[in-house]
Amino acid sequence: MPGRGQPSVTVVVPVWDAYCAFVGECVESAARQEGLDVHVVVVDNASDRRLPALGKDVRVIRSPVRLGVGAARNLGLSQVETPYVAFLDADDVLLPGALAFLAEHLEAAPKCVTSGGRFVAWNPETGERTLQRDFNTAAFAPNAQYTIGNLGRNTMRQRSFFGWDFSAMKNFQLHERATLQFRFEAFQFTNTPRFGQAGNGLGTNNFGTITGADTPRNLQFGLKLIW
Repeated sequence: MPGRGQPSVTVVVPVWDAYCAFVGECVESAARQEGLDVHVVVVDNASDRRLPALGKDVRVIRSPVRLGVGAARNLGLSQVETPYVAFLDADDVLLPGALAFLAEHLEAAPKCVTSGGRFVAWNPETGERTLQRDFNTAAFAPNAQYTIGNLGRNTMRQRSFFGWDFSAMKNFQLHERATLQFRFEAFQFTNTPRFGQAGNGLGTNNFGTITGADTPRNLQFGLKLIW
């Protein structure tokens, strides 16, 4: 039972087709959140698969037609009665304390209307995100001929990266009208890998595999005579 004075939040989860295989773990991760009064609304987005058992406290509403992800979320949002709402994809899970962390920031800043956090991607087989399998390739399947698939726009995102360029220079006065300038320039100074995007061609050998990276660290030294 939630404690008195705890914030209330509703987690809205749209689900359809292949995502039905993941929604159970997703809902469970939301229900396990501590420090809040958590409600869960699952939007069955005209799925062609049966939803797993999600528990008696989970509210399931079904759309008779397939909606876009935004419209499906809005359908779930129409059922929300709590002051806070969180949107979660069916193949995501919440880490312990995630909702309490976000709610704490919203409570501390009454004028704030949204709060977010970092995400962690992992390989469902090994528990790690690898270069050989950057995302769950089993979540994708070819649609039947002459039919339209249900994959949304911008579903695949390249890994985040960090870059720091650095330069330093010093002038040496050789003559009244002549100056020698020493320059040092470093590009990608920390040499942090900047991996390219994983292969996105379903059915190809490199689907889900990262095969390239951006230019590594580059150091340059130079002398410049100014007169």
